[in-house]
Amino acid sequence: MVHNLSYTDDGKILIRMFKGKITFAEVMESWHDLIHSDKIGHRIMGILNDFTYAELLMDRHNLDQLMAFFMNHSEIFERIRLAVVMILPENIVLPS
Repeated sequence: MVHNLSYTDDGKILIRMFKGKITFAEVMESWHDLIHSDKIGHRIMGILNDFTYAELLMDRHNLDQLMAFFMNHSEIFERIRLAVVMILPENIVLPS
């Protein structure tokens, strides 16, 4: 898995670009890292998760775990917007 972070020029949007095969455990590890390393400061208004060049390896049960994680960190995820970009049909069907 390749995982790159960047910010928009105004520093309000965090862009996470993923490449290669990505497991659910790796996705969760990246979210934990963002929180514990304080990369989602109060200035951040949104996070763009780009999976255009990635194959996401997870199943529908993982979505419950991901939602529970967001709920456990509601002080962060209630104030920001999340966007996900995917083009592989296998990646798109699961979240839908």
